[in-house]
Amino acid sequence: MKNSIYIFEGLPGSGKTSICKHLASHGFKTVPEIIYNKNQIKNQFYFLKSEELKMARALKLNTRGHKVVMDRSFVSVLAFNYARDKLFGYKSYPKALERMGAFALNEGLKNKLFFIYMQSPVSVAFDRKRRKRKLNFIERKFWLNENFLSEMEKYSLHYLKTNFPKRHFVLENRGTYRQILLEATEAVHNH
Repeated sequence: MKNSIYIFEGLPGSGKTSICKHLASHGFKTVPEIIYNKNQIKNQFYFLKSEELKMARALKLNTRGHKVVMDRSFVSVLAFNYARDKLFGYKSYPKALERMGAFALNEGLKNKLFFIYMQSPVSVAFDRKRRKRKLNFIERKFWLNENFLSEMEKYSLHYLKTNFPKRHFVLENRGTYRQILLEATEAVHNH
């Protein structure tokens, strides 16, 4: 367990943040979902850089012997860019894959990462995102689109299965909060 960085992936509202907060209260170090830079425009490169900074911070904590959990990772960034390109004709995925794909190719890093994919119905993610806060036009275009969310999930699961076949676990998010919390905690302690 001590040599791994545990990354919770999944659609919005699947429980990633809640699980990370719970584990933080039990001694795990956490890395923020996004590392903000208020001087940078929030575009594709902003989120790519944030993921690079997050991974560097997680590795530093892990090297110092800390148990580390992360809320999302480069897999979410790749899935977002893939779904956006596929459904809306953007052309950002190749650049994202070029920058983020290096994480999957780095064997030393790859062996430290363990992913827990919080799988919940797309309709739940859609509903939670819709109720969570006021979204701007661009955010509504993606986050309030069930096809977009579905493509993100398909991509994420395929990516993890292909690139991290023995370093991921899919947690079907269908029980009570307490049951899901217990199963996620067990996944971290057993891998």
